[in-house]
Amino acid sequence: MIKRALILVALLSPQAFATAYTSAQSGHWGVDSTWTPGGIPVDGDTVQIANGHTVTIVSTYTVTIGTSPTGDAGTPAIACTSASGTGILVTSGTLIYRGPVTQCNSVWTIGDGATITHDSSMSADPANSNYVWRIGMVNGQQGSRLIAQGRADRRITFSIAGGSGQAGGFNCGAGIANDCGFFQCYFCDMTNYGTPATYAIRTDSQNGSAGDKRGLILENTIMDKCGKVQIVRRIANSYGRFYRVVMKNNSEYIPQSIRRSIGMNESAGTATGDIAGGDYRIEDSFIEGAVHIGGGTGLTTGSLVFKNSLLNGTTIAGYPSMTKGGYVDASEFDLMFLVSRVPSASDSGQIPGGAITRIVSTRDYATNPHMFFMNAATHTINGAILYIQPNNGTNGDCLMMSPTGLSSHTIVVTNALMLPTTGYEPSCVFMNMTGTAECGGVTCPLITAERNTYMADNKLPSGVSGEGSQGHPGIFVSVQNNLVWKKTSGIGYVTAFLKDVVLATGTWVTADYNWYHNLTGTRYFDTSGVMSDFQNTPGLNDRSGDPMFRDETRDPIIFANRYDVNVSSLQGVVAKFQPVYMDMALGTSTGDPRYNIQDMYNWIRAGWVSRSSATWTAANDGGHVGGVAPDKTFGVYSSAL
Repeated sequence: MIKRALILVALLSPQAFATAYTSAQSGHWGVDSTWTPGGIPVDGDTVQIANGHTVTIVSTYTVTIGTSPTGDAGTPAIACTSASGTGILVTSGTLIYRGPVTQCNSVWTIGDGATITHDSSMSADPANSNYVWRIGMVNGQQGSRLIAQGRADRRITFSIAGGSGQAGGFNCGAGIANDCGFFQCYFCDMTNYGTPATYAIRTDSQNGSAGDKRGLILENTIMDKCGKVQIVRRIANSYGRFYRVVMKNNSEYIPQSIRRSIGMNESAGTATGDIAGGDYRIEDSFIEGAVHIGGGTGLTTGSLVFKNSLLNGTTIAGYPSMTKGGYVDASEFDLMFLVSRVPSASDSGQIPGGAITRIVSTRDYATNPHMFFMNAATHTINGAILYIQPNNGTNGDCLMMSPTGLSSHTIVVTNALMLPTTGYEPSCVFMNMTGTAECGGVTCPLITAERNTYMADNKLPSGVSGEGSQGHPGIFVSVQNNLVWKKTSGIGYVTAFLKDVVLATGTWVTADYNWYHNLTGTRYFDTSGVMSDFQNTPGLNDRSGDPMFRDETRDPIIFANRYDVNVSSLQGVVAKFQPVYMDMALGTSTGDPRYNIQDMYNWIRAGWVSRSSATWTAANDGGHVGGVAPDKTFGVYSSAL
């Protein structure tokens, strides 16, 4: 009988013997007097921290707490005594939570060297028991903040226990909440936090005052096999800062319908509010999965910075590297390596408006390849490199525009290189104004394309064009000083409108001073749009001849080949860059520092300089034609001849 009773006791769940503790005073977790009833909370127990109390887990102490409920709706392992509680938890040791954590309307801190472990291994359904750490118990708690302050030599670890399901991640208040506080993580390593149905991290500062400092800061942080990070942001002075952050191996853990790893100023995938003010940036970071920037109902000029970062589309089904909603401008967008993995034109990405400089934009799948859809914002793109790897006979749009309701938006693209594929096909149509709707004056984009180089061979070199409508006076403000190149002789064009109708008079304001090579006698489609009917007279000041490029093979893959001959794909290039970004985040030196965006950008451009002196003075202002100046110095790679 005694033996049978012992077996029964062993089979009972931890909840059967759980003690619900409440803090009696401030103090160390492992001291009896800190709690009521007297004793020390352990595995199978739960705790509440009373108002005004601070409970501390010191660096040498390990706490395991919670009843291992099934799912996230069970009794919290750690909570506060009331919805407006102000109790505080400070941990520098090891905290293993076996149940949800519901933080108070106060600042909780995690110290350097601490370990935080999600553990659902003892629940009845470990895989689906994804416990959420809620920053704030209810909506409207602007004071709720979680600050994880590691150091370079004592990083903070967020992980899951063996046999556990993914952690539910960090969220604000009561699920989909408003007015939650701040999550800051410095020198952190986070693994297996978030699922496709939850978030790795979600903050929301919808209705607070402009003086509140809320949102998210991640610095020197690694997120491996984690879910989506979302910042729902509708006030000034809030944060969405990613500095020296690596998000990797997360394709199966982010929402599968939208493939986004980061959503800035976003609510459930939908753009909300404006992003004027605040500090939103991705800098010195490697992000796998799309970055989405939510816009509002008008142009914004807040602090939105993208710098020296690699954005890599997801591996599952593919997705572009960046999307946006509404009208949104970046205050700085420089030295970005954008790698989109998309299976169709409908998955084309979008970049913010504003000044875009020194980007390398690529796609490694080329079914009707479209890189970026530039609508609803004014864009000034200077010095872009555009490249698509496959050589499969398709020809989509690199930079695509359409009529919108935004008044007088301009698209200015200068000094760009559209590289040929490995088989010397065009990567895509360089610039294309598309859409079946006829634009009516103010809804037309005003397009300028000057001093660009676009190259191809087996198909048409695809230049600056329009399709799907009858055009409109003034759409193409200036198509000048461009260089169009074919490796062997054939038909191609500098600029055209692809529709079998008579176009509106004045669709081109200026199209002249362009240079071409190996185009068979004609450069421009007739304005009737008939594909076989070419205009016999080019621009009065157009010229032709071999530009004699310094090295017509240079592209991102060939750049990586210089150091590793086994690199044969864009994802192979990405794999070389990732360890360098890991080094930035960790302060280590395991990667090859030669794989950096600035050197790749400079090396590629220096190869596509024209050695023909005639091209150096052929522009309308007496300067050079094409995307690379003959006397330009690109870091250690000079184009001077």
